[in-house]
Amino acid sequence: MPAIPPSSALRRLFLESPSYADGLKRVARTPRHVSCNLMLTTADNMGICLEITPRIIFRISGSAGSDTPYILHSNHFKTQSFLCQSEIQDTLAGGSSWYRADRLEVGIRRKALIGFLTESDIMNAFKDHAGYPHSLCEHSARKATEGPFVQPGRPNPYSGSTCTVSCVIYNLTKRSIKVCKGPPCRGNFQEFALKRAFESRR
Repeated sequence: MPAIPPSSALRRLFLESPSYADGLKRVARTPRHVSCNLMLTTADNMGICLEITPRIIFRISGSAGSDTPYILHSNHFKTQSFLCQSEIQDTLAGGSSWYRADRLEVGIRRKALIGFLTESDIMNAFKDHAGYPHSLCEHSARKATEGPFVQPGRPNPYSGSTCTVSCVIYNLTKRSIKVCKGPPCRGNFQEFALKRAFESRR
């Protein structure tokens, strides 16, 4: 059997490509053993979201000139061409991950459509607590004891210790990255400069 690299290697293959087009070719032609999602964008206002399976790649494109000048994605594949496939199924257990992309869109859509979306708007959108504790800004629910299906005083069997461990926002135009440790509603964002590949190799 041929050696198949881990899906995380697709990101490295793209990042080390000499051009955007070449990077897309590398991703498309590399063997895959599991499904994953890649959001590939540039500072030149190009963006494409790839929903990748071992056999097929589904594409979602967007640009500033489109009806929705942004691309959103969370845990689950959402292209209609994927959803209509009978032989391919999304086996990831659902729950809070089903509504996270929708909640993020609620936070950015209005300003994005009029061209006034800022980094602060995006940071605030990630602080959304609808569906708390399993919200977009997720908090540990290990001790959750309330809910219509939980007996009083007993832990919720469907709640675990999961939480948002970090929030990362890239600004490709500024070539910067803002990172927050822990849930964004509590942490402080720190900004770092991104260097071009050739600058970091000097």
